[in-house]
Amino acid sequence: MAPAEGIDIVHVLIAYRGARRAMDVDRTPEQARLLAMHLLERARAEEPMTELAAAWSDEPYGRRHAGRVRLPKRCLFPPFASAYELAPGAFAEIVESDYGFHLLQRIR
Repeated sequence: MAPAEGIDIVHVLIAYRGARRAMDVDRTPEQARLLAMHLLERARAEEPMTELAAAWSDEPYGRRHAGRVRLPKRCLFPPFASAYELAPGAFAEIVESDYGFHLLQRIR
């Protein structure tokens, strides 16, 4: 259960051509999916997710803030909803939305 004040996550968005709000992105959905899988493997092998977000995220806020996001007590946006069930330090499975592929790690 999420703490009353919310949770902290690291979020990486891998967009693809035609995804919602994708700007200057030329990869196909399949290329984006493969890149997201590769980055998740790197994170699970203990490469800091914050470094991956800063280098790879297609979400401008995420790049500037190394992917760190504070979610409210409950967020219904499907890619983020799974983060509430994670233990601190754990990774969610990759989730696809209209924006692209989302990688999440719960921090707190």
